[in-house]
Amino acid sequence: MVGGRVAAVPRSATPLRVPVSKVRSPGLPFLSVGVGLYALIALLVLFLATQAACCSGRAFLLATQGLTVAAYAREGFFSLSSLPEW
Repeated sequence: MVGGRVAAVPRSATPLRVPVSKVRSPGLPFLSVGVGLYALIALLVLFLATQAACCSGRAFLLATQGLTVAAYAREGFFSLSSLPEW
């Protein structure tokens, strides 16, 4: 901007071309970035496996009520569907 106005670019101007050999790397080696990302993925998989094992509640249902997860869900569905209309 020149004096509050956009400067006009002459039509004869060509785009700046930089040779590929002069383009700089961002500075992070591919190996270290890859190791970090794979470690993050492994941590996420470990977290999801722990959550699936601990929070499913299957062992609690079998120990307290003697029901499988499917039987518990079926029982809950039919008890809700038999509620009277309001």
